[in-house]
Amino acid sequence: EFAWPVTDEWGSGLKTVGYRFDFDDGLSANGEWFRAATAKDGAPWTIVMDDKGKSASSGVISERINRGEQVLALDVLFTGEAAPPKYYYPVYDRMLATLGERSLGMEAAQLARVAQWLRNVSGHAKGRLEVTGMRSQAVALVAAALEPDLFADIVIRRGLRSWSEEFAKPIRYQEAPELFCLDLYKYFDLDAIAVLASQARVITEKSDPLAK
Repeated sequence: EFAWPVTDEWGSGLKTVGYRFDFDDGLSANGEWFRAATAKDGAPWTIVMDDKGKSASSGVISERINRGEQVLALDVLFTGEAAPPKYYYPVYDRMLATLGERSLGMEAAQLARVAQWLRNVSGHAKGRLEVTGMRSQAVALVAAALEPDLFADIVIRRGLRSWSEEFAKPIRYQEAPELFCLDLYKYFDLDAIAVLASQARVITEKSDPLAK
């Protein structure tokens, strides 16, 4: 098994199922699946992610549900309910690095695996991905570059325009360890990664994630 339902609720015309997603490496992610009672079986799907966790995604979730879609709000490694206390982010990230792993790659792999599962259970080969924040942006683009047939649309809010913004407006490593993937900088900026995900339409809403 991969997706474990842990909660199941009906209320106010909405069905909600909480899931724990277990991966082969022993790590996990979690999500909340939503569908309006009036939505048809096999409705189109959207995955929603936010740097602050799925609890911060209520506006986007409501919008997509009102469009008749099924929505999965997802917290991958180091995000929301799937994260340790923020103080430990860099500790665990460095531990992964000593094993030759990169947290950005692991988070992208988690997203891709969950999207594959949702594609299979929904009956729709491609879905929609909506993310908010620079960390979720990086995860989304890398996942779509590795598995370009998963998403028809990717909407990015409060993302970076380039990796160079990390240095122009310094980001603390403790706040976003997965963005410090130095090997990636040498070969691909964010626009180049988006090109690799060319089967998806990438929509970037202009904003400054580092603005105070």
